[in-house]
Amino acid sequence: MSILIARSSKGISITDDNLHPLVQVVTWLLLAVTTLMLCFRFLTRIYLKSSREFGIEDILVIFAYLFGLAESATLLLPASEIFGKDIHAISEKELRDGLKVKYAGELIFFLCLTFAKLSFYASFWVLSPDRRHRQVTYLLGGFIIMWAASVIFVVAFQCGGSRPWESTRCINQEIFLYYSEISNALTDFLLICPPVWVIYPLQMSLKTRLLVLSFFSSRLLVIIAIVFQGIYTPRLFTPNWTLSATPYFISTQIVQFLSISTVCVTYFWPFMKSLRSGLMWTDGSTFTTQYVLSNLSSQHGGRIASDQASHKERVLQRSSGSNGDILGHE
Repeated sequence: MSILIARSSKGISITDDNLHPLVQVVTWLLLAVTTLMLCFRFLTRIYLKSSREFGIEDILVIFAYLFGLAESATLLLPASEIFGKDIHAISEKELRDGLKVKYAGELIFFLCLTFAKLSFYASFWVLSPDRRHRQVTYLLGGFIIMWAASVIFVVAFQCGGSRPWESTRCINQEIFLYYSEISNALTDFLLICPPVWVIYPLQMSLKTRLLVLSFFSSRLLVIIAIVFQGIYTPRLFTPNWTLSATPYFISTQIVQFLSISTVCVTYFWPFMKSLRSGLMWTDGSTFTTQYVLSNLSSQHGGRIASDQASHKERVLQRSSGSNGDILGHE
């Protein structure tokens, strides 16, 4: 950390041939915002005075944050200076050290994404005790684990088991990156589908329904960032890739930031207090409707029915009083 502080005190000088300071600035900024998002998540838990201790989803998001912190550090170390710098101004030793950092960063990046996805998955898993919903979530969880295992294994051994950061005898890395990006976006899309399946049929106002769905659909932002990451992927395979692929390095940091932040975004509305305290941790057998979340719509409908009954009673009382006055007058 002292090395990073000493380096940052030298000032920032961004030129056409050296965009690495820009990569560092974006990395620091996203890391700071990610930290604030995670703190907000846990401070909100304390504020809501949740009776439930930290669950598996909280532990998973902490691991995702720690891996994200480690991945961001790979772009802040001295060896990472090649990222955003003209390759003709890089020595052979600097390039070799930078490739080692790149290899470590890729491994940590996918570990971060895996734990972020599993945390989001675990947050949804507790929403409904319905057997069909649980079966779908089991399948989704298994798919995420298989995706993570395949991607991490290929990243680890993409150039063999000995000195894997050297690109002398590697698989087709461009094809693999496209596979990892497409499958990454697909898993995020699948993470959105089960909440929509559970929440959309509930009998609540359209505004409330869309509000709840917007929290879980925030992972669409991750998919958008992955699309930009894929657009800039070919730049990694140009002769001057260390400089031309600068947008790819930045988009990778954005994907990581959004992957963690969208796990915390459900705590940004007091409405979630009722979901966590009154719905998520209640035995499903106590509800008369099919879904646990439908308790919200039942309460909403109950209040409307109660208000309507009270209004009708007041009208009848006024009507009876008026009739009595008329009869007395007669």
